Amino acid sequence: MSVVAMQETVDPRPFAASLLPIMGVVFVGFLVIGVAMPVLPLYVHDGLGFSTFVVGLVAGSQFAASLISRPWAGHYSDGRGAKRAVVLGLLAASASGLLYLCSLLIRRDPEASVAVLLLGRAELGGAESFIITAAVSWGLAIVDDENTGKVIAWVGSAMFAAFAIGAPVGSALYAGYGFVAIALVTALVPLATLLLIAPLPAVVPVPRARLSFVNVFGKVWVPGLGSALGSVGFGAVTTFAALLFADRGWTQGWLAYTAYAVAFILARVFFSHAADRFGGAKVALFCVLIETAGQALMWLAARPELALLGAALTGFGFSLVYPGFGVEAVPRVPAQSRGLAMGAYTAFLDLAQGLASPALGLVAKGAGLNVVLLVSAITRALCRARRVMAHSIPSDHRRTTAMRLLATTVLSLLIATGTASGQQTTIEGLKAMPTTEDIRAVAPALEKYAKGMVLGDLWKRPGLSARDRSIVTVAALIARDQTVELPHYLNLALDNGVKPAELSEIITHLAFYTGWANAIDAVSAAKDVFKSRNIGAEQLPPASGPQLPLDEAAEAQRATRVGQQFGQITPSLIQYTTDVLFRDLWLRPELAPRDRSLVTVSALVATGQVAQITYHLNRAMDNGLTKEEAGEVVGHLAFYAGWPNAFSAAPVIKEVVEKRPR
Repeated sequence: MSVVAMQETVDPRPFAASLLPIMGVVFVGFLVIGVAMPVLPLYVHDGLGFSTFVVGLVAGSQFAASLISRPWAGHYSDGRGAKRAVVLGLLAASASGLLYLCSLLIRRDPEASVAVLLLGRAELGGAESFIITAAVSWGLAIVDDENTGKVIAWVGSAMFAAFAIGAPVGSALYAGYGFVAIALVTALVPLATLLLIAPLPAVVPVPRARLSFVNVFGKVWVPGLGSALGSVGFGAVTTFAALLFADRGWTQGWLAYTAYAVAFILARVFFSHAADRFGGAKVALFCVLIETAGQALMWLAARPELALLGAALTGFGFSLVYPGFGVEAVPRVPAQSRGLAMGAYTAFLDLAQGLASPALGLVAKGAGLNVVLLVSAITRALCRARRVMAHSIPSDHRRTTAMRLLATTVLSLLIATGTASGQQTTIEGLKAMPTTEDIRAVAPALEKYAKGMVLGDLWKRPGLSARDRSIVTVAALIARDQTVELPHYLNLALDNGVKPAELSEIITHLAFYTGWANAIDAVSAAKDVFKSRNIGAEQLPPASGPQLPLDEAAEAQRATRVGQQFGQITPSLIQYTTDVLFRDLWLRPELAPRDRSLVTVSALVATGQVAQITYHLNRAMDNGLTKEEAGEVVGHLAFYAGWPNAFSAAPVIKEVVEKRPR
């Protein structure tokens, strides 16, 4: 059959000058996908109240639509021209933003709202298919064949640069204006991009015989399958990273997307030539190993920094998987069918994402968000074995080697699973801290308040730093012997800048102010938190050592007053109070006097010991606690110790503040 295809005319300009305009169009076009990536899971999960499976379904609908539209996008790009295909993709992207807005208008009916949102995501998937397929086809038509891998890598870099910038922009827009801002950006930015594409010259189509989609599919399925397995980590990060951070109490989950995208871009900037120079299969195989390590690190991460490093390794590894396998795929078809070849090849990624996102959502629902990364890492191992076997069909020895490699990798991951599970059980004790899914299954309103008020508002109030709020919360939990949530908040305290030595001192201090048994229970919780973070004895305070200077006059005045009041009734209490507390415990330098006072006041409020608040709040304010901070402490503790305890303390705190010299 005689059809039209793109003319094989190499642009005489330098490689970068030829490709940068196309990359600019891809960047702006994909920005609308990037802004939704970190917030769409939160909107569907928290805003509309659906499960992680529905989150995966909504995310996967975009990839499913991309899969279905790939052949059409490839045919259209080859037959009508890449520029026209890009324009059509931008118009479809704008239409998806309008569907987002329609979804918001019927938000009171969550089922109808998410159904329209699914349509919007599907529309965006078709738009993405046209934009990226046509852009790569456009780039391949204007450069020589020796730069095939470089074209795929550079155009993809523009896409992931949009993801990197879109993630924080989307998070900021969502926090400030809600999902309506995401919908407006999605509707308007693609229209503005049409102005960028208008002056770019189109590649002139010429008549030439063209392969059918079935023929092209048969030629590219082997590298396509390898690329598909290698892309599951991308879906795991883009769909569930924000929920993983929120579930672990870590803030700024959008950083996972940015870390992923930045590492992805850097790898493509500095190593885009690798697939052309060393061979696409070898480069892809090596990168799959890096991607596997990144997913495993995110799975095992006890701190957000390690999770971000895992996301970065995943991005770095995935960066050259697609162009590596692409270098294997493109030469298998004639030049006039390159658009269709890229469409068929990329369809494997769409298929993987369309199936993987909801499947990983089911994994998250049944086994927890943590296990999503494990499953994704195992899939990386499958990809590596598949690539080895693809080159070893004549060789039984190599096939055996590949299977041994796969078995070893899976076994290592399963051993790590047992280790991580054991650590989780030990840290949380007999009673595990309920997940958000557990809370929603029993008390949906409680889950709403926890997400919206406690995490979404209370911890972000400016009157008290996140570090101070962690100290207050840990002190309250120890004082009330509430150890179920204590490991979570000990980890959060460390993330917020509280040092291990300071946590150690808080536990020791509260042994005297809330009881020995409470401190021992806290030790059991903290021991495994410290172990999971490799916190050793060198980071903890010594049992004894140099002390802070003592205000002898003030201490003598306090001791005299207390001795006169209670010395004849309980001389041992007076002696221990002076010798152990105020001449030893309060002088230990590893916890600043202001923080030690903050711990004491928090414990007193949390346990309703209002009679002791006056002295210790005055001492706290002498040590640097401000009036505004004191007020925020009470407001914070209302959530963690209950409103009655907070209101019992409020009159005492008011009296102390009003009587202090101004």
